[in-house]
Amino acid sequence: MLNTQPGDEIEFAALWAGLRRQRHWILLTALGLGLAVFLWFSAQPPVYEATSSLSTTAVVSLATVRETVVTALPVPDGALQDALQGPVVMGRLIALVQGAAGLPATRRAALTAHLQREFQQQRVRTVQLESRIDPGGNGIYLLTAQGRSPGEAVILNDLAAQALLEWDLARASAGLLDTQRRVTAQLAEVSRQLGRADLSVTDQQALLASQGSLRRIQTQLGVQALGIRGFLERVAPPTPPQEPVSPRPLRDALLVGVLGLVFGTGLAALRTVADRSVRDEDTLLALGWPVLGTVPADQRGQGGIGFVRVNLGAQLGRWAGHPILVTSSRESEGADQLTLSMAAELASTGLRVLIIEAGPRSAALSPTAGRLASASWRQLCGVGGARILWEALDDPGNVQALELQPGVDLLPSGSDSDDVPGRLGRHRQAAALGDLFARWGAGHDLVLISGPALLTDADSLMLGAHVAGAVVAVREGRFRFKLVQQALRRAENAGVHVLGLVLTKPPAGTWIPGLRAAAGSMRQGL
Repeated sequence: MLNTQPGDEIEFAALWAGLRRQRHWILLTALGLGLAVFLWFSAQPPVYEATSSLSTTAVVSLATVRETVVTALPVPDGALQDALQGPVVMGRLIALVQGAAGLPATRRAALTAHLQREFQQQRVRTVQLESRIDPGGNGIYLLTAQGRSPGEAVILNDLAAQALLEWDLARASAGLLDTQRRVTAQLAEVSRQLGRADLSVTDQQALLASQGSLRRIQTQLGVQALGIRGFLERVAPPTPPQEPVSPRPLRDALLVGVLGLVFGTGLAALRTVADRSVRDEDTLLALGWPVLGTVPADQRGQGGIGFVRVNLGAQLGRWAGHPILVTSSRESEGADQLTLSMAAELASTGLRVLIIEAGPRSAALSPTAGRLASASWRQLCGVGGARILWEALDDPGNVQALELQPGVDLLPSGSDSDDVPGRLGRHRQAAALGDLFARWGAGHDLVLISGPALLTDADSLMLGAHVAGAVVAVREGRFRFKLVQQALRRAENAGVHVLGLVLTKPPAGTWIPGLRAAAGSMRQGL
């Protein structure tokens, strides 16, 4: 009768239900991440960014020195960005920052250290260059600089532009200076030769002509030196920024919150797909036994408990004092509360129900000491006698039960010290439990035995042999499918007649599922 596995297909409805169950954690994760990012970035200093433009026009450099203007050769696309992060430009920029009169001394020192650190790590971010050059070599470069204030960003942009223009001008004049040095060296050699006394008239005239030509070239080079320019040109100075580019706490928090929502939803969906715990009646139906209904774990006489009564009556045929074992695969699955709910529901229809607490002492069933003193006791058999199960086993002819409410009586188990696994099966009256249940429940329409868990105490299997059948409570989402399957297999192997399964839901009063158990413990402590 026992099926092996629930279907592996993940239905959209089941996935949606899993996301709904975890929606609080998803929202809390997104809100927590967003709030953390907002607080973090709100504590960061503002960063302002100033931007200026450097234009360029492609020119052709002539090999001769007969022109009056010398312009630097254009650099390939990307080379200028490398130059900005190179030792020449960065070294000059750092030197200019150290001597910047418009910056406080503390900021000069901080900027110098920051630029040096970025240069050493080869990750310059404070000053950046964006190329907008067409294939013909014409266009502009956007130079951006970041600072802690609008004025600092503007000063840093000006200094970076100055360092770049000086580098470009030095590159343009490097060839002309080399030519000037060679012409000067040639003039010195010609003058030395003219000073020789053994020169012929012809050699002297040739040297004088050469000297005149070299002096004309030297003069032209001097003129060209005055017209040297780089291929970069400053278009306009930067405008002081009005708003910081970072941090943007609200924007970043919203972005991280959305990402956290997406990540949390994906993680929740993955957990739902991988979750093999019992979540609904469809999962229980895969086990092969009837599902009597679904009831809350802490509410009696409400919702699905009526279906449990009707379906259980259909299984039994008639109420004739049948002893029914109410158990679960492990503790804390709501079996004790289910017992109480079933008794209250049956009593509401006019039936009399006796509850025998044969498992561990339950907070839901066991009365307090104060209530025991003032309670109304009903005689089950004999005169006076035992008021707890263990005493009743020693004196089965004289037993009393506590009247919980009209139509519902309880024979409690006793103190916590009596909760020893397997103790009931070792008792001398163990073989006669069926007769004792029938004797004690003679004045009742149904006897409900609140037994221990199937996987933790062999007494539950022993009790199953003395009852008409067992109702197994399964807590929603608490245990995996295979664990419930293992418990039912043990019951089947022991010959326990399982009447059906009841899905018990966690308490609905606590809005976050993970806090329900803690809330219940607090209530019991109070």
